Amino acid sequence: MLMTTISTNTDTFRRFINNLIFDMRAVLAANAQRPILILDNHGAHKNHVNLAMLRQHFDVEFQPSYSSPVNSIATAWALTKQADLAKPYRPA
Repeated sequence: MLMTTISTNTDTFRRFINNLIFDMRAVLAANAQRPILILDNHGAHKNHVNLAMLRQHFDVEFQPSYSSPVNSIATAWALTKQADLAKPYRPA
């Protein structure tokens, strides 16, 4: 399991986008249909530079604001925060 204490911000999300595009380059080149990428409304996801990069390769859709019932990651993160998994990883 990957544990990190890095918060998601515009720069870390931009690195994720670059890695995603690189890892999916064969699919993106061969696929006649553009993949759909569904994002929540985090500020880093709506940054104009990040959105421009994403829209070159994906159809981008945003979840409605305050859509916790359809955003399973919000539920998973709420449970994780209550568990020891939310504590920063410190090797022994």
